[in-house]
Amino acid sequence: MVDVLSLGPLLIRLSWLYLGISALAAFWVMKAVLKRKSPEDLQIVDVLSNGLIWGILIWKVSPAFTDPSLLANPFTLIVYPGTALGVRLGMLAALLYTVYSVWKRSIDWKITLDTLTIGWIAASIVFLLSHWQYGTATALPWGISISDPAFRYHPVNVYKLILL
Repeated sequence: MVDVLSLGPLLIRLSWLYLGISALAAFWVMKAVLKRKSPEDLQIVDVLSNGLIWGILIWKVSPAFTDPSLLANPFTLIVYPGTALGVRLGMLAALLYTVYSVWKRSIDWKITLDTLTIGWIAASIVFLLSHWQYGTATALPWGISISDPAFRYHPVNVYKLILL
C-alpha cells in the first residue's frame, strides 16, 4: 500500500490526510452534539480549533528554530516538514492556549473534557476505519492479506476499533 498521494508535483502523505479528515470529523461531531445538547457551550469548539491551529502553525515553522537561515525566505517553510521539537512545542502551545482560553471565558471544565472525549472518539473511529494498520503474521481467518493471499496479518486497526 502506497503512503503517498501524488498530485503532480505535490506529494501528500496519506496518513496526514487521514489524520486531517479525522480531525474535521471530530470537530463536526463535537459541534453537532453541542448544538443538540447545550448550544450555549458552542464556544468550546472555537477554543479547541484555535488551539489546534496554533499547534499546527508552531509545528510548521519549527524548522526555523534550528535553522534561522530559513527565515530569509519564509516561503521555504511551506516545503519543509515540522520537526520533532516542533511537535512538542506545538502540543504545548495548543494546550496552554486551550487552558488559558477556557479559564478566561469561564467555560465549565467538565463540559470541555466531555466535549474533548466525544471528539477524540469520533476522530479515532474515522482514523481507524480509513487508515489500515497491519500487525504480525497470523493464520486466523480474519487476517488481512497485503499482496499474497497465503500470508495474512493481524488487522490492528480493527482490534483498536473493537476496544474503542
